[in-house]
Amino acid sequence: MSPNNKPCASVALISLLIISAITLLIALGISEVTFSNSAQTYNYQLEKEGYYAGEACLEEALHRLERDPTFTATNIALTNDIGCSVNVSGSIPNYTMIITAISAQATQTFEAQVTLTLNGNAYNVHLMNWKEI
Repeated sequence: MSPNNKPCASVALISLLIISAITLLIALGISEVTFSNSAQTYNYQLEKEGYYAGEACLEEALHRLERDPTFTATNIALTNDIGCSVNVSGSIPNYTMIITAISAQATQTFEAQVTLTLNGNAYNVHLMNWKEI
C-alpha cells in the first residue's frame, strides 16, 4: 500500500464513523418519539376508559335514584377489573353524586348535580351538571 492511500483510508473511516453516529442519533430520536406517542395513547385510553366507566355508573345511579329517592350509596362492578363507587347526598329536589371510577391502572372522580321531581306517581331525574373533580 502506498503512503498516499493511508490519508484517504483515514478520511473514509472518520466519515463512516460520523455517518454512523448521525444515523444512530436519528434512530434514537425516532424511537423516542414512538415511545412518547405510545405512552400518550395509553394514557388517553386510560382516561377514556375511566370517563366511560364513570358515565355508566352515573346512568345506573340516576336510575336507582328515580326508583328510590332515599338511595345514598353503592358499588358497581362493570367488568372484572373496572368498577365504581357512588355516593349520593342531598334530598328532594337537589342531589349531589360523587362517582369514583376505579380500574387496575387509574382512578377518576366525577361530581354530578341532579334534581329529582315528582311527575304523577313517578320521579324524574334531571342532570344539571357533570364534571371531573
